[in-house]
Amino acid sequence: MFNNDMIIRGLEDKRCFPTIMGKIKKISNLYDHENIVFRSVFNGNLDMFLSHDLSEYKNVLSSMIGFKNGINQETFIKCAMKV
Repeated sequence: MFNNDMIIRGLEDKRCFPTIMGKIKKISNLYDHENIVFRSVFNGNLDMFLSHDLSEYKNVLSSMIGFKNGINQETFIKCAMKV
């Protein structure tokens, strides 16, 4: 599925990634549901999390187009603002 980097990068600014609840969002607005910090901060707001159907691709999506699957300065600040 992810053999062509240009296709993946072309999706970065598109609202085409499903949340757990089925809403469509940009990948840069989605978080990894497996991360306990994100689950705690977004406390039940399942529209903040990438659909489980795509979880096997989370490392590619993170490294190439901004999916948030780990804590870094940017995600820390967003989480702090949410709390």
